[in-house]
Amino acid sequence: MPDAAVVRDSCAFREADLLKRVFGIEALRCQCGKTMRVLAAITEPTMAQRILVCMGLPSRAPPLAPASSSGSGGDSWLEELAAADFDQTPPDDWGSAA
Repeated sequence: MPDAAVVRDSCAFREADLLKRVFGIEALRCQCGKTMRVLAAITEPTMAQRILVCMGLPSRAPPLAPASSSGSGGDSWLEELAAADFDQTPPDDWGSAA
């Protein structure tokens, strides 16, 4: 069985490679050009909040904008399209051999 650290490192490199291939982001490349490595993953919310506050960064996500109601007029064209009565009779030459 492979060492847990080796498996963890290979997963991080696979994820970094995917980010680079899809978005052109080199996630493990430092500004100085050297390769970075993941030292820890902080999963406890209170600890993450304390670290962010200490660094002077926002510790909460920005509030979500309220969803617009369907009656606000933003999607009226869609409602009109859905309510439209479309002629669905097949054309005269439907099914004829070409």
